[in-house]
Amino acid sequence: MMSLPPVPEWMRAAECAGSARVAEFFPDAGGRFTEAREQCARCTVSAECLAAAMVEELNSLGGRHGMRGGLTP
Repeated sequence: MMSLPPVPEWMRAAECAGSARVAEFFPDAGGRFTEAREQCARCTVSAECLAAAMVEELNSLGGRHGMRGGLTP
């Protein structure tokens, strides 16, 4: 059985870590990111989050989705 890689320390420090309100970061088409954007603005690791999102985007065919690092697609 494959194990998942360890969670980076910056992810544990993220403002959204453990948030039960994941839908804020992935609203339905036409939805707003207001609450997610506010949470990202308070986050001390938003630069790391954005960098990880950019690497993920380069390595996937899934395209952009959700809010990451305070930005949307």
